Amino acid sequence: MFVSNKTLMRGNSKKIILSLIVLLLISNVYWLADSYYHREFPFKAISSLKRLFITTVPMSAEREAEYVEKIVSEELAQTANFGNNTASIETSVLPLNKAYTSLVENSFPKGGGALAVVAGKILILDRLGSIYLFADDIVKQLDITVPNNLNGYITGYDKSPSLTANSFRAHSIFFDSKQSKIIASFTRFESGLTTRLVVASIIINPTDFTTENDWEIIYESPEVIDRAHQTQAGGGKILLKDNALFLSVGYNDSFEKDGKWYSKSQDPKSEFSKILKINLDNNQVEIYSTGIRNAQGMAIFNQNKIIATDHGPQGGDEINLIESGKNYGWPTKTHGTLYGTYDFNLPLEPIETSNDFTEPMFAFVPSIGIANIIQVDKFNERWQGDLLVGSLKAQSIYRLKQAEGRIIYQEPIWIGNRIRDMVELDNKLIILTDQASLITITVDSEKLATNSKGDNLIAQKSGIKKCITCHQFTPSNKTSLAPSLLKIYNKQIGSDNYDNYSDALANFEGVWNEENLRIYIQDPAKLITGSTMPAMKLTDKELDDVISLLKMQ
Repeated sequence: MFVSNKTLMRGNSKKIILSLIVLLLISNVYWLADSYYHREFPFKAISSLKRLFITTVPMSAEREAEYVEKIVSEELAQTANFGNNTASIETSVLPLNKAYTSLVENSFPKGGGALAVVAGKILILDRLGSIYLFADDIVKQLDITVPNNLNGYITGYDKSPSLTANSFRAHSIFFDSKQSKIIASFTRFESGLTTRLVVASIIINPTDFTTENDWEIIYESPEVIDRAHQTQAGGGKILLKDNALFLSVGYNDSFEKDGKWYSKSQDPKSEFSKILKINLDNNQVEIYSTGIRNAQGMAIFNQNKIIATDHGPQGGDEINLIESGKNYGWPTKTHGTLYGTYDFNLPLEPIETSNDFTEPMFAFVPSIGIANIIQVDKFNERWQGDLLVGSLKAQSIYRLKQAEGRIIYQEPIWIGNRIRDMVELDNKLIILTDQASLITITVDSEKLATNSKGDNLIAQKSGIKKCITCHQFTPSNKTSLAPSLLKIYNKQIGSDNYDNYSDALANFEGVWNEENLRIYIQDPAKLITGSTMPAMKLTDKELDDVISLLKMQ
């Protein structure tokens, strides 16, 4: 039997076409998976179609509730990430203790949130608008939620993704003890792409934290269009002073207008990128200061003044002394630079209302990801009057020593978590982290009474000085050149909070004891092959002194 060439060609063509179809299917699956991973086209287009379907096809109340619950559950913290879990912190004039409280079990969203002190307890506002009580080391969710229309946002916002760590935030919480009111600022969804920054209050019973009325609106910003996915730039910090509410408003939009560079922060008629003063007797709004980019911290300073933190661009996070009528310069004047460049130049000549700009009290260069600010009152007399600034990027507290309104020096204190907010409660500092945890900071009174800092061991024995060239007796942090020697004796080898262990040391089994310490200090490679630590070449007397000091901690 003979097969014609045409039949063979048809058979081969079918195989080629089938192979091409299979190859196309495989490549499309890979492309779609890659687009999903990188959140690129067509992922956003498909997500928009899904959103369009959800918003146009009516859902039953039960189906809508299930959908909202699913979206919210994706934003909840799944594990308690305590970062640097060292229980002690050495600072220049105070030894501190640190204790963690996880918020994971309380269905707390990761990222964002705020704190307020009320009747010796702590209120916690999560970024989706729920409120919790922290008292006696126990966290309890209250039956109070800000009226932000979260469900409407999840099912009705015209863009996707609808809910991320940066979108649709509740910003700040404050307690008015005179009127027993909780005051909160938050993003509220209207419809389509429209949201507003809103401030509202509700009366509570400070004994059992039940509510006495419904939420009353104090302030509503003008409409914010297509910015619900960027509410981390919305400011939203509130502060009460002399029956007036001070509110920072962000959304510092800038664009070309009439051939010049227009900025809402420099527009005297715009309430955006400002600090507002709201009279609580009649809710009358006054633009108090201008030239603000994104202020997420405010505090009373030296009893009768106001200070605020402000996020700069790449560099130039600021602390400003806020005064009526003052212009703090953004975006015309900044100590930062455009991202990825060495300078900060506007693309066009700016439309300005004034060249009389007020310099900050202090600027952080490079930026620290500045968060809230407080002035120490009752924590400890050694820090009395100092400013404490939380940081997101640097994961530290910055203690700023000030005198006569001038910053004398700064001391970075490594915490190891993104710090979102911070309050002082008597002799404690309570910190809210972006990792869904609270950190309670107290003074280590027993260690302070000994008046002996870990580094004082240097002065006691000469041999340890060679070790201190690289190591330290304070907890390790991102800037440490080598692991800490603090309480190293009987400690698991390679278990310090240090990021740059050699593979050999990090994977070595065992604990530090006198025998292996003697070997390792004199000849590291003899104990751990592949260790990068150099031989110390100590005398027998120096080695005895070092071992004695390490054991006595």
